[in-house]
Amino acid sequence: MVFLYSAGIIVLLAAAVILARAAACRSTEISEAPTVTSLPPAERAVGHLSEALRIPTVSPGDHRQAFADFAAWLEQTYPLVHSSFDLTTAAEYTRMYHWKGRDNTLKPVLLIAHQDVVAPGDPSCWSVPPFSGEQSGGFVWGRGALDMKGQLIALLESAEWLLAQGFQPKRSIYLVFGHDEESRGDGAKEAAQYFRDQGITFQLLLDEGGLVSEQVIPGLSRPAATTGIAEKGYLDVKLTCTMPGGHSSMPRRRTSLGILAEVLADIERRQFPLRLTPVSRLFFQAVRPHMPFSYRLILANLPLFSPLFLRYLSRIPVGNAMVRTTTAVTMAAGSDAPNKLPAVSTAMVNFRLLHGDDEQRVLAHVRSCIGSRPVTCEAVRSQLPSRISDPESSGYYLVRRTIRQVFPEAVTVPYLMTGGTDARAYEDLADAVCRFSPYRLSQDEINRMHASDERISYENIERAVRFYLQLLENLQN
Repeated sequence: MVFLYSAGIIVLLAAAVILARAAACRSTEISEAPTVTSLPPAERAVGHLSEALRIPTVSPGDHRQAFADFAAWLEQTYPLVHSSFDLTTAAEYTRMYHWKGRDNTLKPVLLIAHQDVVAPGDPSCWSVPPFSGEQSGGFVWGRGALDMKGQLIALLESAEWLLAQGFQPKRSIYLVFGHDEESRGDGAKEAAQYFRDQGITFQLLLDEGGLVSEQVIPGLSRPAATTGIAEKGYLDVKLTCTMPGGHSSMPRRRTSLGILAEVLADIERRQFPLRLTPVSRLFFQAVRPHMPFSYRLILANLPLFSPLFLRYLSRIPVGNAMVRTTTAVTMAAGSDAPNKLPAVSTAMVNFRLLHGDDEQRVLAHVRSCIGSRPVTCEAVRSQLPSRISDPESSGYYLVRRTIRQVFPEAVTVPYLMTGGTDARAYEDLADAVCRFSPYRLSQDEINRMHASDERISYENIERAVRFYLQLLENLQN
């Protein structure tokens, strides 16, 4: 009886601690009034973006004339920028601008965008021609509107406007506009090497990344401004199965493509384990105060509830990507004719790596899925996860403060980028690396990136200009 009484007391105390932790969750978000009141006319940025989208700077591919045309257009459209900034090029078409500050003892800031866009795909799937830059329905339409000429134009509009008012930043600002972010990233690598050779390091690097959205995680009561402080790693694995070929009228019991399909099915079935990483813990710590009490109960006591919570997250694509190394079978090929047995069949599987996973661990996992079947695997392209920027750093604080001023309705949260950016090339050069696109987007708008009917609203163009003006103003302090 005494034992049962004592056990009951322990259970009640544990429950009290769990409930107290959930009740104690408080937001640390502080509202800050914007200090920028003077903005360039919105229609100017809208018109310039429309013009920029008409130049098909597609990557990969041989589009040298398009990049030359885009460079000429930039110089014509932003005369103050090109007469006031020092301009250097890398890998022929990547443009590096230096806006000299008043105090050369301060570390500079690096702001990144990229000129190139992905191919538009089948034009018949678009409501408007993909390189028309059409302005209609409150949107500018075209490939690259969101990813990421809109951001590039907003940055230049802000700089041109400030130069017209005689503004000179306190610390130096570098702008780098890559030309092959969507493919090789050689421009960013060469630009980063230039900075290393010159001994230039940065307080902050800001690139494209997270944004303001209401669909980040179910239950969140406010829009979230997801600010990337790290990127997942990347690995492509090629699988090959070789068997005797022949005519399909006399097939063997098993073909190379059939065996390979079995292996791919096993790879898809045997997903990597779910786990919390330092970045995901920071993310859930930031959103916790803005969740319903039942969610706060779990998030405040993750050591106890993490298995249940991880299983729940795994059912949501964005949540699943945050808490496991993901597996995606993306390509497969057999013979080149329907009546020909494939002698060699190949497939590609793309993995996005959580921190703690690497190429060798993934290849060991793939080999265990292959077992004794006559299939080989090899890494084709590999990149480890990025370093994690400190959310307490001065650079991250600067970005967070600017977000609060421009998007006061949103809660700012550290975020793990599941895709890749040019920022990876520079991460050893900056005290803080942040990835944020200053837009508030619906899920429908997000889904248009790299798809048909990509577009950006006039309101988001204005938000982006306001964001960069506010950021540059905050750099004065």
